[in-house]
Amino acid sequence: MIFLEAGATNTDKPFALYNNLLAGGTFSGTGSLAAGAAYANVIGPQTFDFWEPIGKTGIWQCTLPAPLFMDCVCIAAHNLDKVGTGLVLQTSADLLGVFTNIGPTLAPQLLANGAAPLGWIFLGRAVQVLRFYMGGAPVVAPQVGICYAGARVIFPGDVQPPYVPANEALDVEFNANITMGGHFAGGTITRQSIKQDVAFSPLARDFVQGDLVPFSKAYREGETFFFGGSPSYMPADLAYVWRTDGAGELRPAWLQGGRFADVKMTVSGYGA
Repeated sequence: MIFLEAGATNTDKPFALYNNLLAGGTFSGTGSLAAGAAYANVIGPQTFDFWEPIGKTGIWQCTLPAPLFMDCVCIAAHNLDKVGTGLVLQTSADLLGVFTNIGPTLAPQLLANGAAPLGWIFLGRAVQVLRFYMGGAPVVAPQVGICYAGARVIFPGDVQPPYVPANEALDVEFNANITMGGHFAGGTITRQSIKQDVAFSPLARDFVQGDLVPFSKAYREGETFFFGGSPSYMPADLAYVWRTDGAGELRPAWLQGGRFADVKMTVSGYGA
């Protein structure tokens, strides 16, 4: 689920968040941590480890060397729907300790979202410190496996058919058990993930030869990122994804004498 803050711009267009600025920061917080549940685990890219405060309450914080521009924060591989309280997400432009809330994100919203990724898009601002914690009295300890923060790459075109949003794009591998007599004897799910084929309406040359270039390199090299098809119209469409095995590179196919280009990609993602 993507939450749109007042002043957020370009929220009707597809976006990717791939350059995780938190990776260049210093991590700290309050409260004791569970074994192996380090603050730095949330940077990923792996989704199997996480931050977890033992006492159910605790602050996760990242301090950057200098303020950097951000307009989006995304979280994946979490259990925040089970914690029973709201999430407090805050930013500060400096080291003076004055924080601005993003949200609030209330317990009913987290419960309704389940284990699916969470995203917040807000009016771009300079951020030097980002932190989050659970408000109130959590029922269980929160676990957060992935957190990205930075500036979105905003695609100036729309997603095109046969695009399927992430919340409906579950790819489940199932093995049926069939007896020699042809009877169905149950089955086993062997793998579950997100899989999406993404095609955009023609993209302008300036974008394809500008902002798309570093993202194309990250996609080609298999880096992970968050993707949403249209936060305004499909707020549940958010996934933590990577280039699908065997999928082609992001290769623009030029149209109208080179003024526009068709761009397509195939991604697989974390299937909560």
